[in-house]
Amino acid sequence: MKPVRLPEGWEEVCEGAAMQIDNIAWCRHSDWTIHYFEPAWAAPFDKWALRLMLNHERAHAWGIKQCANPFCLMFESNAWGRKEAWWEPWIMAVGIVFSFGGRFCRKHRRYLEAKGAFEAPA
Repeated sequence: MKPVRLPEGWEEVCEGAAMQIDNIAWCRHSDWTIHYFEPAWAAPFDKWALRLMLNHERAHAWGIKQCANPFCLMFESNAWGRKEAWWEPWIMAVGIVFSFGGRFCRKHRRYLEAKGAFEAPA
């Protein structure tokens, strides 16, 4: 998973520790900030899960809205144009975590590459 850097003028704000699994990161375009909680659960996976969430939110900061492709890190089931069923966030989470590794679809990966959004390898 390539880390996505923040666009110029954006900042990230840590809101402290959290025990919940959902809503650990969110993007606010009104003041150009990405807010997140440092997860305090599932010790082996917490930093990895936070990186996935931050990459998703940073891509929003670069202008990507949502993706109807369930294999994309930017997938949101409401992109299918209907109300989300209770089980869809769980399917999305399982798919991203176990099968797809938090990757962007080809369309969004190319968009982010063209914008220079990926951090250079150290």
